[in-house]
Amino acid sequence: MAFNTGFALGELPRNQRTDAVAVARAASERAQQLAPEFGDVYIPWCILHSMVNTAECEDRLRAAMRKDTDAPFVMYFLSAVVASAGRQAEALDLARQSLVNDRYKVWAIARAVRTLEARGRTSEAEALFAQGSRWWPDSLVLVWSRREGMLARGDFEAMERFEREPGSKVLGTDRTPSALVAAVREGNAAAAKRICKGSAPLKACMVALGKLGDTDDAFAIAGQLYPDLRGRTEAEEDRIWLDHPTVLPLDLLSSDGVAPLRRDPRFLAVAQRVGLLSYWRKGRLPDFCTVRREPVCNLIKDGR
Repeated sequence: MAFNTGFALGELPRNQRTDAVAVARAASERAQQLAPEFGDVYIPWCILHSMVNTAECEDRLRAAMRKDTDAPFVMYFLSAVVASAGRQAEALDLARQSLVNDRYKVWAIARAVRTLEARGRTSEAEALFAQGSRWWPDSLVLVWSRREGMLARGDFEAMERFEREPGSKVLGTDRTPSALVAAVREGNAAAAKRICKGSAPLKACMVALGKLGDTDDAFAIAGQLYPDLRGRTEAEEDRIWLDHPTVLPLDLLSSDGVAPLRRDPRFLAVAQRVGLLSYWRKGRLPDFCTVRREPVCNLIKDGR
């Protein structure tokens, strides 16, 4: 009940979500009472709360992992959480540990593929994707995860090749427009802006426009993709979350593909709206601060 409600929340009518979450949270608490030694019963808390609670979610999952190192999905979910927080190296380690528990688990394979692609380890991603596709030939999550990893590093050429491979399962409406890929290749910001006024995917447009130096339009898209999720009280935070339960995963904000936007002061406002800035200021810094030491990190650490 707890898992399914969290996964389906965005599909429910808004007037049903509050009651559904209340029932699901009760189910989650009951599961913890029934099997406190089983790590996976601690996962639903994360999907039944706003992503502005990333730090508490991470703490709960780490505690669950200490309780039960063989839990089927704790490492998988923790990998997704630390990836959202910008720690891709750790996310990959956790994804690989999750695969050790069950190498045939399609979601764990997809998580590892996505993280490998995002980190530019393309040959490893391709090999794991091919293996996963043999075991799960109809899996869209594998296809989606690999493409999202390519977008995270801003590799539009790779996305176009992958989306147009023979037998590709990427639907035509989800494909990156060839004209947008060409605009990025040619460094044509004006053309990319015209294309993005049409039906091009917003995520791809945000990355493309940022790469091309059109930060005004890139941040305008970021405003649509990442609304303000903060509330003054827990009840207000829940209300805001229930209005927007399917906000885009946050890992794109810490990716190489969005690095040009991080050189703009407006980036911190986006990170603040979704809770990442307060998370980072608790000492849980992303890879772009601990490894690449980008200039924005001075402002994150400054705390003002």
